[in-house]
Amino acid sequence: MQSSISVNSLDSEAQVPDAGAKSNNRWLKWTIIVGFWIAFGILNGTQLFVGVRMEGTQVSFWRTFGTDFLIWLIWIPATPIVLALGRRFPVERGTLWRVLPIHLIACLLISVVHFAFATVIYLNLLPFGPPRRPQSFFEMFSGRAISQFHLDLLIYGAIIGVSYAVSYYFRYREREFRASQLETQLAQAQLQTLKMQLHPHFLFNTLHGIAGLVRDNRNKAAVDMLAGLSDLLRNTLENAGKQEVPLKEELEFLELYLDIQQMRFSDRLKVEMHVESEVLDALVPNLILQPLVENAIRHGISRRAAFRSCGRHRAARPRVAAPQGV
Repeated sequence: MQSSISVNSLDSEAQVPDAGAKSNNRWLKWTIIVGFWIAFGILNGTQLFVGVRMEGTQVSFWRTFGTDFLIWLIWIPATPIVLALGRRFPVERGTLWRVLPIHLIACLLISVVHFAFATVIYLNLLPFGPPRRPQSFFEMFSGRAISQFHLDLLIYGAIIGVSYAVSYYFRYREREFRASQLETQLAQAQLQTLKMQLHPHFLFNTLHGIAGLVRDNRNKAAVDMLAGLSDLLRNTLENAGKQEVPLKEELEFLELYLDIQQMRFSDRLKVEMHVESEVLDALVPNLILQPLVENAIRHGISRRAAFRSCGRHRAARPRVAAPQGV
C-alpha cells in the first residue's frame, strides 16, 4: 500500500540539563511515536476498507481495518531502535559509505520482523475471507517482502531524516539562545566599561559644579557646562563598541573632557596640545587618553597647573606639567 510517511520524534535528551526534564522529554518522545503510528494505522486501515468497499467487495470492517491497523504498530518499538542507530552511526558526508551498509542491514532485519508479523496477522484475521488458493506462511511472507520492502526502506530513511532535522533545529535554538546570552553579556560589559571610563568622581563633581553655577545665577556658564557634559556622554556612547579609533577622534573626545574641566577649574588649568598631523590617522585604543588625563588632573592640579599634549610620528605621549610644590 502506497502512503506518505512523516514521523515527529524528539531526540534532544542530551540538551536537557536535569534528570526531571530528561524524563519528561522521554515521555514526550514516546507519546509522539505511539500517537503517530496509531494515527497512521487508523488512516491506512480506514483507507483500505473504503477502497475495498468502493470496488463492490463485501468485507468485514473490523477484520479489514484491524489487519492494516495492527500491521503498522510494529513500528512503535522499531522507531526508537532506528533513532538509536541514527545517533550511533550518523549519516554524514565523511562517514556515508561506512555507515550506509549498517543502516541497510538494520532496515532489512526490521523489515523481516515487520513482514513476519504482518503475515501472522493476515493469516489469523483473513480480512478478505478464505482465499481461493491457500498460501503457506513462506509464500505470503516472500510476496509481501518483495512488494513492500521499498516502503519500509522509505520509512526507515524518513525516521532518520526527521530525527536529524529535529536535532539540528534544537541545536540551532541552543546556538541562538547562547548568542542572545553573549549579546546580553556584551552589553553589560560595555556598560561596565562605560562606568569605568567615566569616573563617578568626575561626573559628581561636574554636576556639583553645574548646581553651584545655577545657585550663583551664572546660567550661561551652567548651560555651557551641561552641554559639554552632554556632548561628552554622547561621544562615549557612540564609540562604546569600538576597540580602536583614529588619534584625531581620541583627541576630539579629550578636548570635550578638558573643556568641562577648564570650566570647573577656570584659571587653575591651562591646556596646550601639540600634535603632528602625520599621527592623527594612527589607530589607538578607544578612550586611552581620557583616564590618563583625568588621573593627572585629579592628582596634579594646584593653584597653577598646565597640561601639554605632544604628538610625534611614532607615538602620541601626553605630558602633564605642574609648578613646583604640587
